[in-house]
Amino acid sequence: MHRLAGKIVIVAGAATDLGWRLLPLFQSAGVRAILIDSDAEELIAMARRNPRQFEPLPVSRIAAQPFQQIGAIWGDEPLDLLIDLLPLGPHDRQGRLVSADLALLQGLASGLAAAKGRVISVIPKACAEDPVAYQIDEAGLCRITEVMGHLWAPKDVRINVLRPVPGASASDMAEAIAFLAETGTLPVGGLQIPIQSAAH
Repeated sequence: MHRLAGKIVIVAGAATDLGWRLLPLFQSAGVRAILIDSDAEELIAMARRNPRQFEPLPVSRIAAQPFQQIGAIWGDEPLDLLIDLLPLGPHDRQGRLVSADLALLQGLASGLAAAKGRVISVIPKACAEDPVAYQIDEAGLCRITEVMGHLWAPKDVRINVLRPVPGASASDMAEAIAFLAETGTLPVGGLQIPIQSAAH
């Protein structure tokens, strides 16, 4: 991630095991990270790891409106990397997740375009035991990344997706994110990268 030294990264849905795994990578690379989630206590604990680099930005809930407001405030301020971990959150976000994720991507589109930035989304693969609502959300989230990828391509904004299976480790996902972030200058977009479980 040293390509991003001194630059700003937004991590949406940061209050996850994967979010914690990314903090040492940000710290060693000198990245300033804005951490967004609805769990304010967890965000504050994360920011205490390095208050000069990590800024907590709690939202009232994971829904479209808070992300629309963030986008309106952010405007066209250059944003080099957005890491979207919203789909890793609790399943009680079903029904709101797709609209929240779309609002996040649309709200930060101008900033990403200004920096010719990159988006890395993590969308877990659903399994047959998952609630039907989550399986529907999964399809919607994947479709959003496809559509936004096509819309952003002329602006040189690239979006790639990690697709962890159940049981995939947070450390493997963090390594994949670091790799994609470091190769962000390459004209690569539209990738869907599977992350296998530790048992494989």
